[in-house]
Amino acid sequence: MIKVKTLKSLRKLNFNNKEGELAHVLETNSIYKWDGSSWIFNTKVKGGIGATLYQINQSIMTSYPPLSEEKLKEKQNLFLDYISDTKFDNSKYFCLLNRETYDFTIFHRNQSGNEIPKVVIESLQNRGIIKDINTVEDGIECWITKEDNTSLVYYFFNYQEGVIECL
Repeated sequence: MIKVKTLKSLRKLNFNNKEGELAHVLETNSIYKWDGSSWIFNTKVKGGIGATLYQINQSIMTSYPPLSEEKLKEKQNLFLDYISDTKFDNSKYFCLLNRETYDFTIFHRNQSGNEIPKVVIESLQNRGIIKDINTVEDGIECWITKEDNTSLVYYFFNYQEGVIECL
């Protein structure tokens, strides 16, 4: 993301912008999106000039359209690929966590774990409208927007070390 002081300075930038690229204009605390030929206003950032990257992403995600049913089915493969990674062969537990609201769900994997992707998607849908799902370094990042128009990020990750079984 590009950060500039003013909208005027953003419009003067002369380099090859990629379509969909975002810019944060500090003076107005607004996000603009490059549409291929010009910068278009996207959203106002909550949190003032000292807004964190998370607050900026929250504002952007609120304006995103929901993922279609077709896209949600495609995104299920991200979860299946993640839990099928050989480094997790001995992992039985995975977690879906939103740190901001202390909302978490633990998933127990049986033999294959094939049911987990569908259940994770359903769990996210119960919390809000799913806007985006992407892989990140240590898991999967899932953005939802709640009824009050607040966007939250949930992380899905290996939680084997977080559960102690006492048999």
